[in-house]
Amino acid sequence: MKKAILLILVTLLFLNKSNGQITKDNWMVGGNASFAFSNAGPRDNGSKTTDLSLAPNIGYFFMDKFAGGIRLSFNRNHIKYGLSNNFSTFKNYSIGSFVRYYFLNVDRQYNILMEGSYQFGKGKILISHF
Repeated sequence: MKKAILLILVTLLFLNKSNGQITKDNWMVGGNASFAFSNAGPRDNGSKTTDLSLAPNIGYFFMDKFAGGIRLSFNRNHIKYGLSNNFSTFKNYSIGSFVRYYFLNVDRQYNILMEGSYQFGKGKILISHF
């Protein structure tokens, strides 16, 4: 619990000090990443799950408060079922574009935005039974 509160406080400290430029001819780089691992107990036969997600994006401000760009995405979910050697893996890759508009003035520290995006992807499922 103490670690979670410390993490929230540090995050708020950095958010308060950061400034983004939402004016013409500026670039923005961002994205999301996550990793999760879980180990089920004996009631679930000891299955293990691993999740990985990466989603970088890059955009360019064509006008003040209006940006467009590309977004990539990779997701992988792997489940090993209990004491057996059975597993399943799901992988998904996608690419797409986005447009973003900021509503408030460019000099504001906080802003409200609207975003629209479209992604095209391909997924693959691998299931193993021994």
